[in-house]
Amino acid sequence: MEESLASGSKELVKKEILMMEREVQRMNKIYEGIKFMDRLPALMIVVDSRVEKNAINEARISGVPTVALVDTNCDPDIVDYPIPANDDSLKSISLYVDLFGKAVKKGKKSEGLIALRKNHKANLKNLHDQYITEKERQERIEEEDRIRMKILREGRTSGKKSTGVVRVVKKKKNIEEDIKAAEAVKAKTDSKNIEELGLGARAENSLKGVGITTLEGIVGKSKEDLMDIKGIGEKVAESILKAIK
Repeated sequence: MEESLASGSKELVKKEILMMEREVQRMNKIYEGIKFMDRLPALMIVVDSRVEKNAINEARISGVPTVALVDTNCDPDIVDYPIPANDDSLKSISLYVDLFGKAVKKGKKSEGLIALRKNHKANLKNLHDQYITEKERQERIEEEDRIRMKILREGRTSGKKSTGVVRVVKKKKNIEEDIKAAEAVKAKTDSKNIEELGLGARAENSLKGVGITTLEGIVGKSKEDLMDIKGIGEKVAESILKAIK
């Protein structure tokens, strides 16, 4: 799920992405400590054997040895390695947890786990960076396509592009001919009946209901303008705009 989110989750809608983000946060909160565990632990440390009796029973069933701080109200027989200590005192607990931490830190397994966590974070970052780069590239392509289509609709010929500005180069003697040709193409296009766009009966009936029968009546309208027409929702408006492109 983390890799899917880092990659942009293109196959999911916004609500599904939000639900997945919440699920990742919940699971990290609960299971982050065993996230990269590839086998059963060699030892389990318990602070209060009375409170964590279920965990001790599961460890005994799985064959995992247990080390526990055992107070006067605890049963030392259920623990493999009991340590007489006050399991209610913050200072006592801090002392033993610090000692356990130092012992674990010296092991090679802990170093490998740290490296694994770092590699995982780096992989997620690379996936996210690739997604952002690809998204920006697609936006640039779409913007260039919009500019090119706008020029073609206006009957102009695009020249060399520099710093985002499209320069139009025309010969003076052909300006009038080009304008007339462009106007003829535009008029022919605008006179197309909406049936030729393949929008579907529902969309066609909604457009005809407000007096729109040709492409000319649709060109220039935004998504919001189309949604204001009775019977046309968001998806239908998007399909209409996609068809006239």
